[in-house]
Amino acid sequence: MYKALIDKNLTLAFDRLKDLAVDATLIRKEVDAFDFGTSEVTSKDVNTSTVKAVVTEIRDSFSPRNLVRKQIMMKTADVADISFYSKIEVEGDVYSIDFPLVSSVGFITVFNINKGA
Repeated sequence: MYKALIDKNLTLAFDRLKDLAVDATLIRKEVDAFDFGTSEVTSKDVNTSTVKAVVTEIRDSFSPRNLVRKQIMMKTADVADISFYSKIEVEGDVYSIDFPLVSSVGFITVFNINKGA
């Protein structure tokens, strides 16, 4: 009973955020083959799902390399298990997902993403 109510209110909250809640495409790698002789993995990116996400923090780092880090918040119900994904596309840029997660407390998942500038 409460789970459905909380999920409904979270959906309403993300809808009310309007342009602060952006479309994010979660990308997972699909392994095609593994060469036991060379230990090389052949894989390709597979777009799996688009969800609403909120960028809650942006940090730019210039040392030791140019790095853009962001913190993302999304509904856990939209993601299922974030560990299946290796990348996320937000506002046209592709970022790597940092593990471990910042927080995943049942209804909201928060994690860091990064990309080299």
